[in-house]
Amino acid sequence: MAIRPGMDARQAQIEGKIQEYFEAAANQDFARAQQVCCTAEWRARYPLETWKHNFYGVTDLRIVGAPRYLQIQDDLVVVENDYTFVSGGVRRNFTLRWKFTPVNGEWQGDMAEAFPTA
Repeated sequence: MAIRPGMDARQAQIEGKIQEYFEAAANQDFARAQQVCCTAEWRARYPLETWKHNFYGVTDLRIVGAPRYLQIQDDLVVVENDYTFVSGGVRRNFTLRWKFTPVNGEWQGDMAEAFPTA
């Protein structure tokens, strides 16, 4: 991942995790997708065997554009990224709003909410 002007180490780590998450999910490596991005609590809320069903029938999953930081605090970062995929033969566009928290010196996603965009 390229470091953008004005990006700090925390943002670089978070954006790297988002990138790894999408790469793993696009390759249908759902266990890796959860592992690279998310807290143990998040993984407990969304067990792999149930959560991976969200991706059935999904192809061409990819990030679109740069992330948008909505909130940056010492113990919380809220960031959105847009993404696109094909499902049922139709291109769909969504935004994923992440909440990252520090866990043992590493920023991990503790919440991720997806919603459709125009």
